[in-house]
Amino acid sequence: MRAILLHEYGSSDLLQLGDAPKPEPRPREVLVAVRASSVNPVDWKIRKGEFSFLTGKTPPLVLGGDFSGVVVEVGARAEGFHPGDEVFGLTNFFKGGAYAEFLVAGPENLALKPKNLDFVQAAVMPLVGLTAIEALLQVGHLKRGEHILINGCTGGVGTFALQLARSIGAKVTGVCSAAKAAYARAQGADLVIDYNQGDVFVLPQEYDLIFDIHPNLSFPQIKQCLKPGGRYVSTQPSVPQMFLDPVLNPFRPFKKRAVMVASKAHFLKALAHLAETHQLVPRIEKKYSLKEVAQAHDYSETGRVTGKLALVQDLGD
Repeated sequence: MRAILLHEYGSSDLLQLGDAPKPEPRPREVLVAVRASSVNPVDWKIRKGEFSFLTGKTPPLVLGGDFSGVVVEVGARAEGFHPGDEVFGLTNFFKGGAYAEFLVAGPENLALKPKNLDFVQAAVMPLVGLTAIEALLQVGHLKRGEHILINGCTGGVGTFALQLARSIGAKVTGVCSAAKAAYARAQGADLVIDYNQGDVFVLPQEYDLIFDIHPNLSFPQIKQCLKPGGRYVSTQPSVPQMFLDPVLNPFRPFKKRAVMVASKAHFLKALAHLAETHQLVPRIEKKYSLKEVAQAHDYSETGRVTGKLALVQDLGD
């Protein structure tokens, strides 16, 4: 099959179109013909070797976690799916596989595609949508009427977090640049703070939950704005924090936690339901052909993406 291959860690120009063995599904897996994927920051961080302690001395041959497509083959014990099913999902992004014509996935990695979305819209949802659901609901326990601050609210995860918080009925404050304030309000922010205007946390408000997607501020600054018993959730914890926070939380007036997203079928189904009921709407800034993935990586690395970057399958052309 045709795929975008990476043979060594480094710059985006190392992503090259080539041939790779077509994967074969094991008994509990299905084979999916990929129609679309997307670029997440974790993809180019893996490409650059920032997670080599997890991925090994050589990178995954094929990157990419988000995907949508059509089931073409079903393993003997893969229940719930049939050839012809339109699906979307998230592979283990440290192993990759989505930047290709075909991938294999287990039942925990995919769900039926939302009926109201096309393949491109569905493909940009899994990682960011699951992250928002886990951060706000599973870890942050956000409730109607509570006040949440979302730092980094206009990227992929932030856009979904704004929409999800609004659907819950929370009061939402977003932190972004002034240029993106209107976008943030349209996605669900009641109040928008421009991070360029001094110390964004010198504010009279106190928050029940702070969701820190873009960790450009120190935690000592952030914790001053948490109510007693408030929760702080980060998408980019340090390794020491991951081990220390569970130990220290019982002795703190607040709770500090991290989100480590893994694909779970019931969360993907919940994400599909939220999309079908228009509570979550994917926002795509740019679409690239998969052969243009290097350009998409370069743009993602600028940190200026609003919403998501989509990759449209074109490898069979």
